[in-house]
Amino acid sequence: MTVPQGRRSSTFTRLLRHGFTDPSTAERLLDDPALSALRDDPLLLDALGATADPDLALLGLVRLVEAQGDDLGRRELLDTLVTAKPLRDRLLGVLGASEALADHLARHPLDWRALVTYESADL
Repeated sequence: MTVPQGRRSSTFTRLLRHGFTDPSTAERLLDDPALSALRDDPLLLDALGATADPDLALLGLVRLVEAQGDDLGRRELLDTLVTAKPLRDRLLGVLGASEALADHLARHPLDWRALVTYESADL
């Protein structure tokens, strides 16, 4: 669907409402093939919007997914993000709070698993 010239897409507006400061880049990142499994997850934008920096969290997430060694690793990460709210919130919180931690996770793509452990209070 094309948007009339001078009008923004509803995704653009939703991104603004969720705290993204660069919604055009965020739209492009959400369209990245690495995030295709999460694209239709209605809770993803809510979770990203709850981070300190949604733009940084989304960029870090794309980098982390792309850094997974193979399709199986990507699928494991994406499936875990969709099904485990505590992990999703914890991981996106880390990615949105620190570029250095996002860099670390991109360089050590299996380290995200350290965030899987959670307490019952996190549920």
